[in-house]
Amino acid sequence: RESPSVFFFSFAMSSKVLGLFLFTSTAACLRMTEEESDPQVEIHMGRCAGSGVSCLGNQCCPAFAGSSHLTFPCPSADHDWDACQTQTKFLYDPNSVSDVGDSPVTSVTGERYNMWKRGWSTFIQIPKQSETGVPPLLFVQGNVEAYSNDECEPAYLKEVMVTGSLVGYARVDLRAGSLEGSVPFGVSINGSRFQMIDDPSGTVFSNTPECSMAGRITEDEPGVWGPDAEFTMTVGKIEVRVQQRTEGRFQDSFSMLNLSVSGLDGVGTVGGVLGVDGFVFAGQAPPACAITALFSVSRPAPDGHLHTAKFRSGHNLG
Repeated sequence: RESPSVFFFSFAMSSKVLGLFLFTSTAACLRMTEEESDPQVEIHMGRCAGSGVSCLGNQCCPAFAGSSHLTFPCPSADHDWDACQTQTKFLYDPNSVSDVGDSPVTSVTGERYNMWKRGWSTFIQIPKQSETGVPPLLFVQGNVEAYSNDECEPAYLKEVMVTGSLVGYARVDLRAGSLEGSVPFGVSINGSRFQMIDDPSGTVFSNTPECSMAGRITEDEPGVWGPDAEFTMTVGKIEVRVQQRTEGRFQDSFSMLNLSVSGLDGVGTVGGVLGVDGFVFAGQAPPACAITALFSVSRPAPDGHLHTAKFRSGHNLG
């Protein structure tokens, strides 16, 4: 029979051996895990020049003015990958990102995306969900048409309609048209004949304490676009602005509209293409445009403010 001292010594030695075994086994397990585990794969996300949208690997970036309106490879695409309209890569510069890049829509939350739906759409509705039989405070619709036969080309805005209780339930219609053409830019109020903006000092359509509507001929991008029509409606802090851009001259001209709505902070929920989650109403890209559209939604971090909502037409995106 072993004495207590011998038993204690045997237990202590066994504990040391067991502890050494556990330590050695654990260390070996850690080494084995490190050696046998898959190596870490670095994912290099890129950002597209012009639009600033995110991209990854072999993907095409949306076209912008600097790429001659051609899609181009993501900065992280393989060197020999050639599936875009041009193989030239353009480096992203945060200081030179265009207002909306080649994503014509900028929503009230700052998101940017393409407008694939054609025809009439609701661009702004306040509130986002209106009760049955209760007219919205502000309701802005637009008629979007294809710029060309290429279904992946940017669309353009041809007509705009504004109404709502904030404007006294008046209906304001605006149409695009070259100032040198037979059917020029015009404004119609409550179904009246379209009025031109032909006074050099501006044309006032309405001026009340609650709402003002005026048009003028302006040249805010000299050297890029010539003088053209602009319409502004102001209701309290809200401003609805429609600017026309015209390519060509006289009967060979092509006119399109830009739409912006600002001053929406504090008005409640905003729905429509330019509203919260507006990309849901902007339509789906045709299959042929899927690569270009894959990363065409840019979602900035929310800052709690409602931004100026914009739609820019056709090739005046850069």
